[in-house]
Amino acid sequence: DKTVTMKDSGIEWIGNIPEHWSEKKLAQSFNQIGSGTTPKSGLDIYYENGATNWINTGDLNDGLLLDCKKKVTDKALEDHSLTIYPAGSIIIAMYGATIGKVSISMIEGCTNQACCVLNDSKTIDIKFLFYWFIARRNFIISLSYGGGQPNISQDTVKSLRVLVPSMDEQKRIANYLDKKTNQIDSITETINNKISKLKELRKTLINDVVTGKIKVAN
Repeated sequence: DKTVTMKDSGIEWIGNIPEHWSEKKLAQSFNQIGSGTTPKSGLDIYYENGATNWINTGDLNDGLLLDCKKKVTDKALEDHSLTIYPAGSIIIAMYGATIGKVSISMIEGCTNQACCVLNDSKTIDIKFLFYWFIARRNFIISLSYGGGQPNISQDTVKSLRVLVPSMDEQKRIANYLDKKTNQIDSITETINNKISKLKELRKTLINDVVTGKIKVAN
């Protein structure tokens, strides 16, 4: 809307924003923000025949999380007071090489200590925040501490402030980005398929020439 009244966001890289947009602190916007822990490895009572999803940062894929690699038992839930987060939660990685990686979980489950889970907000749409996390990944990583394995804390995530429009506008923005990113992903997949075919053609050509299957003119 080119006619909307604008105001200074107070953030140099953003500049002006619509006047009705407001700043929301994540700690004050979500009723549930938490993490998890790792049941002692090697103990079958915590993992064997487990039925509860146990989400690790390696499962996060910058998209919808439909499954995870590991599950834990009821004993693990009991001994470690693990919280089971509902489907529809957003999960962001806080540690190491995967720091800043994010997913919207479509499955309920608990997590390890390297994940921060946010759920249940009346002011911030989950999909909008998902895209915000991706857009601000470098900034979030810049808040990390540590050497070779940089970390951010749960308190760091809670302290993040997001500039947001109304809930209806957030959903429209998220839907727009869904549509556009899907189009880009489709184009990327087509190009990658063509590249793969060309690489295979190159490999076949070299093989056929060096084994005499193709005659090379003098």
